[in-house]
Amino acid sequence: MQKFLALYSGTNISAADLLMISSKVERQFVKKGQLIATPGSVCNVLYVIEVGLFRCYTQEDGKDYTLFFRKEGEILTDYRSLIRKETGQLYIQALEDGELYKLQASDLAMLFQEVPAMVQMNFQLLEKYYLRLLDDFTFLFAGDATARFKKFMLHHAEIIHR
Repeated sequence: MQKFLALYSGTNISAADLLMISSKVERQFVKKGQLIATPGSVCNVLYVIEVGLFRCYTQEDGKDYTLFFRKEGEILTDYRSLIRKETGQLYIQALEDGELYKLQASDLAMLFQEVPAMVQMNFQLLEKYYLRLLDDFTFLFAGDATARFKKFMLHHAEIIHR
């Protein structure tokens, strides 16, 4: 649970609040290749990756299109589905055996009301992931495939090695 709790560094969170949050979090183990989200259902879970590497992708005409990767200490979910409560559009797949901590959307909503540091942490995470998303889209769409792969290798060497 170390990676999950590390999300709160830099916030004004009390020990009692951390205990309340921890009581709502569930541990989940996944196997390499396992899908933890698929299109067609509403995503009601927010994951924090304790161990493992995951990819989020979509399919079109039978082909996979990887949108992004997530690793230890990062949040993993189909954000559009989680926030809007609409049918998800992403596949989320474990690329390695992994350990996740998950928080149900209903518990997340309650914690946002009860724990002010959750709101602060959420704002910091959304800001971080928005900027990362911009970087990810740059890697996906700028230049030809060779140039994009070279940029990816430069900025995400640890993913290539895994």
